[in-house]
Amino acid sequence: MKVSASKKTIVILSVCFVSLLLSGLTLLYKDVVYNGIKYGRWFTLGEDDKLLDDCEYIKREEYVRLECNAFFVNYKADKESENNICLNLKLIPKDSIETITLFPCIERKNLNTKNYRHYNIPNSYFPVVVSFTYKKSGLLKYSVSEISLKEMHKNQIQELKTSLFVSTAHMIKTQKDAIFVVDNYYFVDNPIDEDGYPSITYIKAMTLKNSEFRNNKVVLTFEGWIKSELINLILEEDKFNFVSFDGSIYTISANNYTELKTNKKYQLTFLSLQDSLQNKVSEILILCKNHQDKIFMKTLCDAGEERIRHSIIKDREEYLDRLLETPLEVKPNKFIPYIFSLDQE
Repeated sequence: MKVSASKKTIVILSVCFVSLLLSGLTLLYKDVVYNGIKYGRWFTLGEDDKLLDDCEYIKREEYVRLECNAFFVNYKADKESENNICLNLKLIPKDSIETITLFPCIERKNLNTKNYRHYNIPNSYFPVVVSFTYKKSGLLKYSVSEISLKEMHKNQIQELKTSLFVSTAHMIKTQKDAIFVVDNYYFVDNPIDEDGYPSITYIKAMTLKNSEFRNNKVVLTFEGWIKSELINLILEEDKFNFVSFDGSIYTISANNYTELKTNKKYQLTFLSLQDSLQNKVSEILILCKNHQDKIFMKTLCDAGEERIRHSIIKDREEYLDRLLETPLEVKPNKFIPYIFSLDQE
């Protein structure tokens, strides 16, 4: 009888122990159990579990990666750690236009994105795909280890502007918009309605400080900012095309260069050819023999064969950086200029 009682006690204690152990594990991993039973996801990202419904994810043994569509609003330093940076994001849900505000913080070295400083522009939403990478931090538990941003595809951005977020479309900006605002320039490789060339470099706003005719050239000196550098940009040309504030197009030469008003703002548009077109110059020159009514092609052709051949640039970013090494005398001689007036005459 005593032996039977002892066995019974052991069985009861064993059952109690197992029950307590299971209860403890269930309590400890309640989020995992909840996710597993309800969604079939036997893991947890902690507070970020809420993102799983609106983001695509892949799970591997050592990591989980989420990809979410969102608007990037701005970034700020983390008050708790100077090594961290915090992102102000508005998550775009899959089935709603009511965005969800997120403020993830991460070490600066683990924020993987190019030129994120460009995104810090007031009253602007930048459509991005945000990738959160979570590494294993325990049994079935994962913690964020890296955040990366990349710009949404242009078709998605257009859809956001024209259907889902029409009322805030004016606030939706692309990285190109941001670079134009912050660095005062941007590049276009394939102009709309042109023949695949020329490439175009836009400089948003420069002030004409001086104009003169020297050595049989019209010499214009502009002042403005590029890449946070105050520069003097000097053009020396026989002639060039100009668009006035009212849209009229005419040629500036020795006869009328004084019509360009000093202390007025102008957008400088520069044409060039990609290095890959080195062997197609003859083809371009044949096109130039035909009547060109496309404005940028006309400007390219009007420059003549020598200038066209000289306008081939392997890397415009590199070329621009090289020009900026002498900020008081920037002479973009490889570019073919085309100027727009930004101020009313």
